[in-house]
Amino acid sequence: MIITSRNTEKSLCRISLIKYAACKLSSAKFSTFLTNCVPNTNLALSSLDTNLTLSDCIAKKEESCKKLALIRELRKETRNKYVSLIVENFKKNNHYPTQENQTVSEYLVTTMRTPEKLSNVKLDHKQLPSAGFHPIVLSVICGTVFGDSSLSIQKNFANARMEYKHSTRQTEWFLWKTLYIMNEIIKNQDAIQFDLPSGYQEEVQTSGFEQLGKLQVITKATEELTKVYSVIVSGGKKTIKRKWLNHMNNYFLMNMWSDDGSLMGELGCQGCISTGTMPKAEAEILVKYFKDVWGFQCKVIEKVSQIMQNGVYPTRIDFIDQNQLMIFLRIVAPIIPVKSMIYKVCFFPIGVPIQQRWATELKDMIRPEWHDEIDQILYFKRFNQLTKEIKIEAKKVNDLNKEIIKKSQ
Repeated sequence: MIITSRNTEKSLCRISLIKYAACKLSSAKFSTFLTNCVPNTNLALSSLDTNLTLSDCIAKKEESCKKLALIRELRKETRNKYVSLIVENFKKNNHYPTQENQTVSEYLVTTMRTPEKLSNVKLDHKQLPSAGFHPIVLSVICGTVFGDSSLSIQKNFANARMEYKHSTRQTEWFLWKTLYIMNEIIKNQDAIQFDLPSGYQEEVQTSGFEQLGKLQVITKATEELTKVYSVIVSGGKKTIKRKWLNHMNNYFLMNMWSDDGSLMGELGCQGCISTGTMPKAEAEILVKYFKDVWGFQCKVIEKVSQIMQNGVYPTRIDFIDQNQLMIFLRIVAPIIPVKSMIYKVCFFPIGVPIQQRWATELKDMIRPEWHDEIDQILYFKRFNQLTKEIKIEAKKVNDLNKEIIKKSQ
């Protein structure tokens, strides 16, 4: 492409092209671009009464690239300091109630629960256990993959790697998963990356010294992850199949709930698990697995009002009633690993007597040092419920007064 100069308008177009190239190309490529593609650059610049020359453009581009590289290094250094700070704080404030000379891994094993209904099924020889991960690690990996995460084999790589991210509002949950569970497949702490808020997060109101953003990890590419990939990924898509679900334990359920589960309703009297783009047929397999293996019943809901661009309806899994939700929470509540995720199991059932029973039962399942968090959450839910009831009663009284006044006129 050769650009010729005839008038100022064409020179302006040429300058715009040069500016665009300066933004998009490296110093070396920019120099080549000016030499080969814009032979009359100096003429274009002089026609705009500027003192810039071709050599000035190249020099400014090189200076700009150096400044940009320095800024990137400073940003990286600052973000690494931020990550180091939150990791240090996490390790300081999150300790497992381990026994003397007991490691965290040994403690976690004591909390693992496998389905009794599969106790007589021989699964050791199957492909998924041969990946070599501990059952807890395997369950967390699979639970994470079916959240907002990926497991893929990238171009020019022989093995699979994982990538997952969380909001900084779930920092403790993210770090527990990363430092205690995924540590075998993560190079080191430097693998944790922090990104500033984008999209929806930019609009969120923050309070105090809260720093919103995203924490992200990209694991190593390993043979073990490749074996998992060969089982749970089909045709490049994550796929729910009963043959690998049978290898999961209670940490799989806890991970799905912590990542994508939520207590619904104004006060949290019902629950659901968001399954996003998971096809309805696969969500049905998951629901059947829950019922057959773990003993709680759910149903699949297609969000027909939120159809996606590809014509697929997003899905979610709802518990059919609050009794089924309580069965599920009894499985996951005892292994909630960090205090900041306790709100996920602070279910607020309908009816004061059952509310009181559940609060007592929940404390029996949760570490004693976290009981104050349970009290605080349930207090605010009860307070909000009473406030709502007062507003309803006030409206009734107000309507009744209006009716009396109207009749007396």
